[in-house]
Amino acid sequence: MKTLGERIRDLRKQAGYTQNEFIDILKKEYNLKADRVMLSKWECSKQCPHIETLKCIANALGVSLDYLNGIEEKPKAKIKNISELHETQMPMYGKIACGSPIECNTDFDIETLSGNIVNGDFCVVAKGDSMINARIFEGDIVTIRRQSIVENGEIAAVVIGDEATLKRVYYIENGIMLVPENPAYKPMVFTGEECANVVVLGKAVSMQTKLN
Repeated sequence: MKTLGERIRDLRKQAGYTQNEFIDILKKEYNLKADRVMLSKWECSKQCPHIETLKCIANALGVSLDYLNGIEEKPKAKIKNISELHETQMPMYGKIACGSPIECNTDFDIETLSGNIVNGDFCVVAKGDSMINARIFEGDIVTIRRQSIVENGEIAAVVIGDEATLKRVYYIENGIMLVPENPAYKPMVFTGEECANVVVLGKAVSMQTKLN
């Protein structure tokens, strides 16, 4: 069985954070007084975080406190920039690619979805495997909040010409880069006039995992 430190380290890496990035999150979002040295001690099991600190770490990594403590065997699926979920209803617009972009059909049949959704304008069904390291799998339902700009590194629904995809968005010099969460897929980079064909539909704000 993995130690507490190993679980923290593995989840941090899976989320794509360096130690410095994760410490910055704990400081800015949870007002924790921590540094990289302290994080290294936690991950090497040389020191155990205080229970309140551990709760913040679990929340930042998107898992339960029970998982970090080894009580639960599997972490609950959450996304780095996704909020806690609440019961509501929302239109379902259809499928969006988590792989190569797929054709974007603006005539999706709108359905009503009952489920744990928050602060979104519409839902899409994930298709493909390019976002699996963000714990988004084929068949998962992702809620999108309409906005044309997202923060660097946030997951968004993006239209490229007549095709739609779900990727992490990074703004680079003179362009935009769409990054998958699967090393089998390469980032898509658009610069100059190419950017005119790339439109951010909105930010992913919640997700439901498909139950088998």
